[in-house]
Amino acid sequence: MEDFDLRSQILDSKDISEVEMVIPEWNNAKIVVRELNGADRADVMNQSLKKDGLPDLTKLYPLMVIKSVRYPADHKKHGERVFSVADRDSLGQKSGAILERIGGEAMRISGMGKKERDEIQGN
Repeated sequence: MEDFDLRSQILDSKDISEVEMVIPEWNNAKIVVRELNGADRADVMNQSLKKDGLPDLTKLYPLMVIKSVRYPADHKKHGERVFSVADRDSLGQKSGAILERIGGEAMRISGMGKKERDEIQGN
């Protein structure tokens, strides 16, 4: 039997993936979309569902962008979040198609498969 620290092996693993995107409509802004960790994913779910269990899309896509969008590797703030919760209303005024594109990518890499996306989106 091998002697190793399974807890450390799991907690020290780098298991959060990232995808770089260029958003042409935002003057070719280069962003990194980072997979949501467990806490962020739960937070998005809790904040974006209404009492009837249906998603509040005015909150869902801005929250996905807030939680997942990071500065790219060639920026001095590499890895830091671009937006904060204070930006939610401002982001809500941006193109819904762009928010959905970024949010959809964040959902995809966060393991929120079609079933989970449909549940969140009320389909």
